[in-house]
Amino acid sequence: MNPAPLHPLLIHYPIALLPLAWLADLLATLFRRDGLRTTGLFLFIVGTLGAGGAWWTGRVRAAEGAEMLEFTGQLEQVVARHQTLATVSSISAGVLLLWRIGRHGKMAGKELTVYLIAALILSGLVVTTAYFGGWITHGAPLLEELGVLSPAAQ
Repeated sequence: MNPAPLHPLLIHYPIALLPLAWLADLLATLFRRDGLRTTGLFLFIVGTLGAGGAWWTGRVRAAEGAEMLEFTGQLEQVVARHQTLATVSSISAGVLLLWRIGRHGKMAGKELTVYLIAALILSGLVVTTAYFGGWITHGAPLLEELGVLSPAAQ
């Protein structure tokens, strides 16, 4: 079975669940709720598994697309940026998840603060990765409005 068609389905797991995991962890810290911390861990596990699956199916999809399309100019740069961000996001999610599981219920003080900052940065990476993936799929009107991409690149 070719996994490439699963990419559009799997991408939604890390996009939705990793920022929600961060939010659940933040609220658990602020309001001292163990239930929210457990919810955050569950969301982080599923979001990270989704990120790994999205990365893998994206690589397969890109290999198939490379046979059919030749990316040039700014589109090639956007595809490369999307792939790099996807790799960094997936690896970062895996590392943070291992840290989180290893220290579940034991994080406090500075360590917890560092974890929350890292998880927030990861959420930003995931959303940025998704933005570039959306551009590849749906076009660049917002990038043009922001002045990041010239209209000639479409």
